[in-house]
Amino acid sequence: MLHSLDRIAVSGSMETFSQDIQDALVKIDAEKAGILPPFLTGPEMESMLEAWHRVMNHDEVEIDPKNPRFVIHPVIYEQTEFVRLATHPVVQEAVRRVIGDFKLVGWAMVATPKNATKPTPFNEVKFHVDHIVYSDVPVEDARDTFVCVWVNFEKQSIENGPFTVAVGTHKWNIGMDFFQKRKGLTLQDFGGAEKITVFNAGPAGQTAVYSGKTWHAPTGNCSDVVRKGLNMNFVPASPLDTLKRNPFDLCALPKEAYSSLETKIEIQDYIVAHDPILAVKGDEYRKTLMTHKS
Repeated sequence: MLHSLDRIAVSGSMETFSQDIQDALVKIDAEKAGILPPFLTGPEMESMLEAWHRVMNHDEVEIDPKNPRFVIHPVIYEQTEFVRLATHPVVQEAVRRVIGDFKLVGWAMVATPKNATKPTPFNEVKFHVDHIVYSDVPVEDARDTFVCVWVNFEKQSIENGPFTVAVGTHKWNIGMDFFQKRKGLTLQDFGGAEKITVFNAGPAGQTAVYSGKTWHAPTGNCSDVVRKGLNMNFVPASPLDTLKRNPFDLCALPKEAYSSLETKIEIQDYIVAHDPILAVKGDEYRKTLMTHKS
């Protein structure tokens, strides 16, 4: 059995979801962002940490020097535990509440080291939107977007640099250029912005869900503990404007690695189609990574 919850939940049934999960899903449906309480069992959570350490101790693991908070080496797609998380019924239902029918486009393993000397105060949080990662159409014109699901593998306090989401800002339908055209203006200048901002601090397994149009931000990790988790991205099954794909997405994996992941997924058409042309760019991209030595 792959999951702690029956796969009947994949079809949209709420019968197997606890009341707190159901309540969180209702909010996510309304705001296209929100926080899911822990939904993994204790043994499942332990297995995620085991997979995380397995990857970090892998001789060939590489990190992106431009974004050292994440591990995106293909070995992350070999971890059965991460496959189970990316296909978990609760994850699937949360994604559907944001973008409807979907396909998995990729994931990155979170490995945020100490990068601050104090917790990030609200007025210094660097909010942004990620819509541009999967679409070349401006936010205000785009008919759809993607969704990110970010799962914490350990308990998070404000000192650990928890992810923060401005819940409900998807409805604003504004992109980064909105502020670029208004020098000095930030999200913090909007009245009530602090009230809708949620820090994903809480128990292991707590999860942030947000659309590509939702304003969000990382915060500084001032603890001595590397932040651990998995950041998964999903796109609409039949995208209208969210058509952009990247060399770090799973569709750009070597064909053998892609086929292996397909076999592990066990759900037909769950992932975006392999792209041979992008796979060449993916190979070039992977060669630019530096070996992780820690």
